[in-house]
Amino acid sequence: MNPSHLAALALALTGFSSQALAWGADGHRAVAAIAIKLLPPDKAQAAQNLLSNSDVDRGFVDAASYADEVIRERDHRGVFSPWHFVDWPADAAAYSDSFCTPDCIVNELPKQIEAMRTATNTEAKALAMSWVIHLMGDLHEPMHVTDRGDRGGNDFKVTYNGRTRCRESNSSGTEAKVELHSVWDSCLVFTLESGRTFDKLADDLRGNLTTYKGHPAASGTMMDWMKETHQKGIDTAYDGLSNGDDIAGVYIGHALPVVQQQLLNAGVRLAKIIDENF
Repeated sequence: MNPSHLAALALALTGFSSQALAWGADGHRAVAAIAIKLLPPDKAQAAQNLLSNSDVDRGFVDAASYADEVIRERDHRGVFSPWHFVDWPADAAAYSDSFCTPDCIVNELPKQIEAMRTATNTEAKALAMSWVIHLMGDLHEPMHVTDRGDRGGNDFKVTYNGRTRCRESNSSGTEAKVELHSVWDSCLVFTLESGRTFDKLADDLRGNLTTYKGHPAASGTMMDWMKETHQKGIDTAYDGLSNGDDIAGVYIGHALPVVQQQLLNAGVRLAKIIDENF
């Protein structure tokens, strides 16, 4: 979910638990780059045309960041902030609607999928699609669906390889202040890229896959996917950490395969959602 996308554009959103953006710009775009190559070609082209010829004014991959780079920049009251996350406590085994106050991704992602499916107005359909592309990425970022009373890791202070800031993307010189949330949003994604661009990372993660159909990740429900991400927050993101720790070798070694799998799963599932609802 990083100030990777845009720490530079992110406004300080107060009053909500998980304030930071999800997956940095590279992470969100990698998810979309995987998805579009797993869609039937005619469906992929139709989605590209819809988004490019609307006020979103971006292709499918770049639309992945629209909710952060444009909507958040304009959203001075933080109206849309809760859409990106749900504060599901790490010590709560089962999900409860009480975690979704005043609103959250659990409510808004299905609404945007329905709007994408049913809207007859081009602008409404395109905006809904941009939200779906973005929120499907958010749903797979562990710090956006797991909370330990620290605003989804925003108040969990750490360093990353001994540093208090990390690069946000392979193509940007800007840096993100390190806390556990931004470690997962951007620092780990940048490390995973290891000099690759986001689209090369996406191709490497996708491998020989040409369709989402039949892939194990394409099974299950949205709640199943969220539970899976929540468990990764418990088992990996928060595991063994204390405030002030340095995120380094062993932790990073355990975390990178999870980031890799979550980005791929999000791409597979995004392709499925788009194909079935557009």
